[in-house]
Amino acid sequence: MKPTVKLFFFTWLYSLGFNAATAGDIPPQNSLPLSKVVTALEKKGFTPITEISMDDNVWQVEAFISGDERALTVDPTTAEILSDQPAH
Repeated sequence: MKPTVKLFFFTWLYSLGFNAATAGDIPPQNSLPLSKVVTALEKKGFTPITEISMDDNVWQVEAFISGDERALTVDPTTAEILSDQPAH
C-alpha cells in the first residue's frame, strides 16, 4: 500500500473511532465485539446493514431483510433483537 493511501486509511479509521466515541454512547463493558453483532444479524438474514450507532446502551441498527428496510434495537451483550420496526 502506498504511504499516502496508508495515511488516508488510518486517518479515516481514526476519525471513525473518534466520531463514534464522541457522537454517541460508549458500549457497555461486557458488550460483544461489534463484528459479532453484525455477523449474528447477517445470519438472521439482515443484509445489507446500512447504519449502526450506540444509543442508551443498545445498538440502533438500520438494515434490510427481504428487500424491506428495518430499524432494529439490538442488545450489545447478546446480539438479541429487542425491537424490529419498519424504517422511516
